Amino acid sequence: QNLPRIRDVVDQELAALRNTVQRAEESWVNDPAEAWRMQRNAAWLASASFLTRSYNALRLRWLLKDAAPGDAHALSAFFTQLAQAGRALDRPRLKQLLTPEGAASQPGNWQSLSASQKAQAAEALRDLDLSLADMPDSSLGTDFAQLTLALRDDLLTPPREALAKLDALRQRLLRAAGGRLFLAASQELGSALMPRLEAFAARLDATPFVAAPALPEGAPGLIAQRLLGRGADALATHVGLLAPNKQGGVVITSVPSVSFADADDKDKQLDYLATRLYGGGGSHALFSKTVGAGLAYSNGVRGSISSGRVGYYAERTPELPQTLRFVVDSVKSGQSDATLGEYVMAAAFGESRAAQTYEARAEGIAADLADGQPPELVRRFRQSILELRRDPRLVDELFARKDSQHARILPGYAATGLDTRAGTYFVIGPDKQLDAWARYLKETTGPAARLQWLYGRDFWMP
Repeated sequence: QNLPRIRDVVDQELAALRNTVQRAEESWVNDPAEAWRMQRNAAWLASASFLTRSYNALRLRWLLKDAAPGDAHALSAFFTQLAQAGRALDRPRLKQLLTPEGAASQPGNWQSLSASQKAQAAEALRDLDLSLADMPDSSLGTDFAQLTLALRDDLLTPPREALAKLDALRQRLLRAAGGRLFLAASQELGSALMPRLEAFAARLDATPFVAAPALPEGAPGLIAQRLLGRGADALATHVGLLAPNKQGGVVITSVPSVSFADADDKDKQLDYLATRLYGGGGSHALFSKTVGAGLAYSNGVRGSISSGRVGYYAERTPELPQTLRFVVDSVKSGQSDATLGEYVMAAAFGESRAAQTYEARAEGIAADLADGQPPELVRRFRQSILELRRDPRLVDELFARKDSQHARILPGYAATGLDTRAGTYFVIGPDKQLDAWARYLKETTGPAARLQWLYGRDFWMP
């Protein structure tokens, strides 16, 4: 009975996902970079990456459509012929094909479709046309044919099958062991609410929770498998997502760093503090200098002890190489200053929740407990960091590590030093930005450096 409303919800979600890249850059550019790093986890891509979710929503849209018994054969023939006709076309001719006039110009069955069949066929033409921007020229015909045939098969699948799968997924979400609940309240109110919360939890499925499996370390991720399929470099160190409607460029890098479990690893702690020398918002920091030079908007060296990673981020750069050269020169020319010892110490405590609301602090503490980061672990790490503060040679030690640590996170800082095993070096921009970045990599790291282009299609589920 709810099928029409469910269709509306899916259509609204699909439209919102398609418009993601029209929003402010800071609201979406981290998503594809994270998807590239997390590509061994299919469940993560399906639930978190807008590029994967938009494809899944499109497929669900057509799974929920219902071809009348008398329409199925004619529409199946139309989709099949469309896939065959478009397989060998270039982009301009394919876009022309995806109009009612273009489809009608093909010998075959458009003219024989009824009015209702033409209405569904026209919807397919619009959806396929909107999907073309995600497909690279090198695999355009193959990708188009695959998607067309997939939508054909989805249309011919009874909606009840899709609804049954949605309901099975809903049941999986109701497993108590896979959920989290936190309560922020006074003791009196908490005591009053607890019986209701326990009654609610008792209604959930008690089946043991089993996490969705991820691909083993070292195995090609889902995006890398797609790259192999189109003859691209699946093991690329540097990747760039084509965003043809953007003007500026975005760079996002991320490498492993210190975590709260590293209270006894002074080397990791010092390495992390060295990356804090030019982080933050101080007058000497990369953020302030780069904004002042007009070479980026939000930017800077960023790190999270909770996630155990550190990296560089810059958005709205007029030209990626120009910004990175400025950043690299700023770090290399930086002079040792005794006051930076206190500066990096303050930065090391930047993840404090002291300024957050009561509810946000409660949720954060609850997440830490569930994620295996109890207060005693955090306290022990922070005490070990404070012990470094007593070393009168702390700043000298950090400057001795400055170059090696920034070479890990800033492409072009040195010919070698990038973390090619666990680091990600991701840029986003139009072809002009990606071409300039590819030249920059060759100039700064050697002629063998290569930028692998990514497209929205590369993030689709197999």
